[in-house]
This record gives sequence, C-alpha cells and structure tokens, in this order.
Amino acid sequence: MRFPVLAVALLAAATAFAGADGKILTGKITGNRQLQLTAAQISTSRGQSLEATFSVVGSTNTVFIQFPAHSHTPHETTLMAIVESCVDWTTPADRYQWHKAKNDVVFSAPTNSAGYVTDFSRWFLVSLNTTNGVMKTRR
Repeated sequence: MRFPVLAVALLAAATAFAGADGKILTGKITGNRQLQLTAAQISTSRGQSLEATFSVVGSTNTVFIQFPAHSHTPHETTLMAIVESCVDWTTPADRYQWHKAKNDVVFSAPTNSAGYVTDFSRWFLVSLNTTNGVMKTRR
C-alpha cells in the first residue's frame, strides 16, 4: 500500500509548510472530533463529487461529508486521495454505490463538519492502518 503512505507524507509536508505562512497548524487546533472512515461513493450529481461517511470515534453517531467538486486546494486533494485509497472500489463494481472502507483511517475534523463541506483547513489525519502495518501521526 504505497499510495496511502505517500498521501500521509504529503499531508504532513503540507501541514509543515502551512506553519511557515502563518496558517493553521495541527498542533494549535482545539475542539475537533475524531472521525473514522466507514464508506465512500461518487455522487450521481453533475459534479460527481466524492461523498464519504464517518463514524464519530467514541460515539454511535455517523457523519456524512460531501467533498466539493470544484478545483481543490492541495490539502483538500490530499484528504480526498487518502479517502479514495482507503476504500474498496471493487465491491460493488458501480462507483455510484457505497463502498466500505478497507483500511482503518481516522481524521480530526471540526465538530460542525457535516454535509457539504467547503473548508477543510482544520481537518488532519490522526491515524492510518493499512494491510501492511500501522502508520500513525498524532493522537
């Protein structure tokens, strides 16, 4: 699973560079909740955006997120790449149906993130467990 590891490295690099510009640093983010990826699909709408469901860690609540279908920031592109690489797109074959997550991936996201989200600046990767082992960032 080289792609998820590359995605983690890109996300970490993007976060480190953001600090030099005076932007949001993951170490300074408070009030987020942890979301574990459960499934994803491509929407049937004209934009065919990526949609994902997450379970709130430590809760029975689930959250639906729709990524924007417009041009993306590098940070949004990295988050979407992690979601896309951690989902089993082969079963079912139709990408417009829900596909279960094949890897254990947890993000930190603001508590108001739900539905169509346009600001992913406070999202970051907490942990990624692939079939080749465990890759962890911060907890």
